[in-house]
Amino acid sequence: MARDVVANLATFIGVAVVARVLGPGEYGLASVALVYPGLVGAVVGLGLEQAVIRFASSGGISAGRYVYSGLWASAASGAAGAVAVLALAPLFASLLNRPGIAFGISTLSLYVFALVLFSAVSSAFLGLGWYGGGAVLELVRVFVRVAVSVGLALAGFGYLSVLWGFSLGYLAGALVGLLWLIRRLPPVGPSLGSVAELLRYSLPLHVPSLVSSAVGQALMGLLAVRASDVEMGNLAAASALLIVVNMVANAISAAAFSSLPLLLGDDARLRSAVDKSVFYMNAAVVPVALGVAVFAGPLVRLAYGHAYGAAPLYLSLLAAAYVYNVLAAYAVTLYANVVGRTGFTGLVTVADAGVRALAAVPLIVKFGVWGYLLAPLVATPASAGLTLVLGRRWLGFVPNLRKNAAVGLWALAAFAAALPFRVVSDFLALAVYVAALAALAKRFVAREDALELVELAGGVPIVGPLARRIGNAVVARLFPA
Repeated sequence: MARDVVANLATFIGVAVVARVLGPGEYGLASVALVYPGLVGAVVGLGLEQAVIRFASSGGISAGRYVYSGLWASAASGAAGAVAVLALAPLFASLLNRPGIAFGISTLSLYVFALVLFSAVSSAFLGLGWYGGGAVLELVRVFVRVAVSVGLALAGFGYLSVLWGFSLGYLAGALVGLLWLIRRLPPVGPSLGSVAELLRYSLPLHVPSLVSSAVGQALMGLLAVRASDVEMGNLAAASALLIVVNMVANAISAAAFSSLPLLLGDDARLRSAVDKSVFYMNAAVVPVALGVAVFAGPLVRLAYGHAYGAAPLYLSLLAAAYVYNVLAAYAVTLYANVVGRTGFTGLVTVADAGVRALAAVPLIVKFGVWGYLLAPLVATPASAGLTLVLGRRWLGFVPNLRKNAAVGLWALAAFAAALPFRVVSDFLALAVYVAALAALAKRFVAREDALELVELAGGVPIVGPLARRIGNAVVARLFPA
């Protein structure tokens, strides 16, 4: 988890520097160029990374056979994807209504190949239990990406600096991983039987995620046609700042969800643990997300300067959408995955993609980037409601909505109190928001839940000890024993 913190911080710093140097137009052009190559990468990956993790953990000679068979298959499918991007680059540029970026898209053929290969290599490390090595590969990928992107941006290569940074970052991570594998695991020739077995495992799991990814990329492609480069740059910059929320979510989820598989033999305890884990996630993520929405202006200016004028409002809308987490629909899929009902999760994933498409397409066509930002506010409640209904009917599982809703009401009440003060000062609004959260905490959050959340936060690498100390002091002040 410490690796993730370092990698995320390095990524964010690199993005901030590159976005400042390029400006919203060039930075937006980079995000547009990545749309269809990203889709090709998702298709040709075939979900092999999940199969490699599964079969590499078997140990012995068979582990090596499965690992190298998976790597050869990934290299072949990645090469096919690279050729497709190279051949279709002019078509992709035309579909995006930007024929001038055909060359930039064609260079992403290396990105597709390297992405697929890196995913397979890092998955092999996970399956073999080489967690430290996997952390090194991720850090290599991130630091090469950042170094290349920043260096080329400063040298005047424009949006191409972002594309080459992505490509060379993944390639560097994949090559380091391959050399490491060859030294520690004797190479074994590929086996068509092993490849077939890997695909039989991976494809049923891959199809739902592929549908979801395809819908997401298609919506970005539609948006690219309806929005300007500057709007796309502002959106990309705002999205990058959600790393603040995602870091909190990843840290809390790693601490809260890691023990769930240990409860498989006791369904009542498992359901209770899923409920508690999701509640703790919401209790951390929703207040932080709405805090980002309140303080969006200074965050954008600190990261990117004043050129990204629309990004603060975009960021506020993106962050505010996290309040829908309190519907706790992901508790249902979490429970389904733990008990092995992955088919249910696949169905829900496809249904969610369909709902998102139905909501987003007309809104994007009518309102452009604003439609894209508003679509989740329409689609998420509908998708969550569908998931909850299916979870009750097929799994007999319904999360504790009342307790999660209390967290949402707590954060929304503080958000409503702070919002008028943004007219005066963003810093004053943030102070009011934090004060309102503290003042309302006793009404919406129990003392034992607050203490448990502090303990979870204390397990976060690097900042954990400080978070525990501050959290205990806050709890002692707000909830006197």
